[in-house]
Amino acid sequence: MSANTLASMLLSALSSVGSALEACAPGLSSFLQPGLSPLVINSTTYRVAGHLGSGGFSTVLLGQPTNANSSSSEQQQQCAIKKMHCVRGTDMLAHARREVAAYRAFTHRNIVRMLESAEAEEPNGDVTVYMVFPVLAEIGLSNGLEGEQRAPLDEDEVVRIFLGVCRALEYLHAYEGDAMIEDGALNDGETGRRAREGQGAVGGGSSPRGYAPLTLDDASAEPQRPGGSPAHPPSEAATGHTTAHQPGYVHGDVKLGNVMLDGAGTPVLLDFGSVRAASQHAVTRHMALCIQDTAAEHSTMAYRAPELFDVQRGARLDARTDVWALGCLLYALAFGCTPFEDPVQAQGASIALAAINANYKVPANSPYSHRIPRLIAYMLEPDPALRPFVGQVISLAASLYETVD
Repeated sequence: MSANTLASMLLSALSSVGSALEACAPGLSSFLQPGLSPLVINSTTYRVAGHLGSGGFSTVLLGQPTNANSSSSEQQQQCAIKKMHCVRGTDMLAHARREVAAYRAFTHRNIVRMLESAEAEEPNGDVTVYMVFPVLAEIGLSNGLEGEQRAPLDEDEVVRIFLGVCRALEYLHAYEGDAMIEDGALNDGETGRRAREGQGAVGGGSSPRGYAPLTLDDASAEPQRPGGSPAHPPSEAATGHTTAHQPGYVHGDVKLGNVMLDGAGTPVLLDFGSVRAASQHAVTRHMALCIQDTAAEHSTMAYRAPELFDVQRGARLDARTDVWALGCLLYALAFGCTPFEDPVQAQGASIALAAINANYKVPANSPYSHRIPRLIAYMLEPDPALRPFVGQVISLAASLYETVD
């Protein structure tokens, strides 16, 4: 008997064993597949059923609860598990914790709901952060609606989805809660959520509730923002900007790919890894460059407001950076590409220049009424001082469409 024949027989036998185990105990075969070990997040065990996608900083897995005490309906309900590997010595963990804090703070029907979160410390000091979300009914607008080959959406549907995102941003821009998003987590006193992968515990923490907030080694030390500057400057006179609390946050990366539809068809905004305080004042050149670099790292160029490409000393930024991105989103939702990129061959430098000059065209064969281009033009105002706030955008939409509630 040849070696090839033996190998073939062995593979066939292993496959049969795996099929039998799966038939007897659904989910057990995931233990046998490399990379698909079960995850224990807090008190819930998830079978990893597949891979939904990945980005520069995270991987999204398809999970399914398998706890013996779960109801059959709960076991059938799949979820998306976002897994962020945070390398020791970088700011990745603080970034992940700010994202978790944002999901905990913001509760709105048009904002994705996080089911639970946990973190696991690895032997080398790296930390993996897990966030669990419902699997939404639609894969995502970026996969299902963008591209030249798709049929145009009905105008009422375009406006319905657009307004859902508008309302999420309206809530976000006016948020006045006490969530310490800039400092890394909610100040809720809860610590120690745990995650384990496979059979071995790789996470720490003793409390079954909460999420480990950032703490200071010295209780008297000044909290630090991600860039290293104090969260509470010593005085307005010393720094040139007010220390009074400014309500509101910006999403920071509004785009078609960050909008999904739930089972009822409700538009939902997701990916809050770029969230920050809405009001920013670039008092120094260094601060201006930090704001510009943060935008370059965390916001998608094709949706980026003109004032973020070249931030000047003394510049004041507010929630209207999101409104510019909202205009780009409406354009992409209607026409399948963003207004400042060639759908065939986009170039980064040309996108920036076109955005700064608000140089875009509405397709000549547009199937929509004049109201869509009017809304787009209203938001794509290159001068941030003249650009509307999201509440004004909603008001204009209400005046243009009688069905808007």
